[in-house]
Amino acid sequence: MSDVQGFFAAIRGGDVAKVQAMLTEDPPLAESKNEQKQSPVLAAVYGGQSAVRDLLIAHGAHLELHEAVAAGKGVVLVDGRLVENLHVEEAMRIVALTEAIEAQRPAR
Repeated sequence: MSDVQGFFAAIRGGDVAKVQAMLTEDPPLAESKNEQKQSPVLAAVYGGQSAVRDLLIAHGAHLELHEAVAAGKGVVLVDGRLVENLHVEEAMRIVALTEAIEAQRPAR
């Protein structure tokens, strides 16, 4: 049985080793929610636990759009689906390139 409360306590406490161990033992914890309906990533972001946030993202925790933004990630959406999770600077560069390409296309 999952120890969701213990998992979120480790996240809040910034205990990277414990979070890693718990994810190894029970991978679905990465997709759990706390009492406030926060994902592990969002709880880490709001708690200022950047090392735990990075571990969760590296472990493949799913990010909703608002969670990706809160985690300091830019996003690329295709047909409303998150297909890439980028650092903000890289996302801004891709948007600028896309806009430049669009500006070069002949008007229809």
